[in-house]
Amino acid sequence: MEWVVGGELIYQSPKSPFGFSFGVLYSQQGIKINGPDEDYFCELDNVNIPFLLHYRFNKFLAFKIGLQPGIDVKHSVFLEEVCNCYEEYHSMSSGDEIGLVNQFNLSVPIGLSFDYHHLVLDLRFNLGVSKWQSGRDSYHRVLQLTAGYRFNF
Repeated sequence: MEWVVGGELIYQSPKSPFGFSFGVLYSQQGIKINGPDEDYFCELDNVNIPFLLHYRFNKFLAFKIGLQPGIDVKHSVFLEEVCNCYEEYHSMSSGDEIGLVNQFNLSVPIGLSFDYHHLVLDLRFNLGVSKWQSGRDSYHRVLQLTAGYRFNF
């Protein structure tokens, strides 16, 4: 299981169901690639900056959509070799495929949030617009469930 931590600033007009937010999130995202000979596991640590438009259905439920640029700050690629019914994990050096990971990514976050008093549950699907690695037809697609506490200013 991967994780995310961060914060968001939200503006919601009391007279309109529309609002907007932006934030800074540090997230660890994982990928498994089934190759013809070997399987790869990749952990990507990103700083993401979501810009979201909100539509509030009622005081508890909101729909969110926007753009989320992300910057790769750390990544690890592991090669799984299956030999005689056991698995070996090797961290690949920067001269191998790890060097092909794109440093910038862009996604479209789509989600719902549920607010109860000051507690917020947010479920988002980030649909990748950019490829996660050069030379592969593979895009960032991340499902995130977050729980948070809302402060009113």
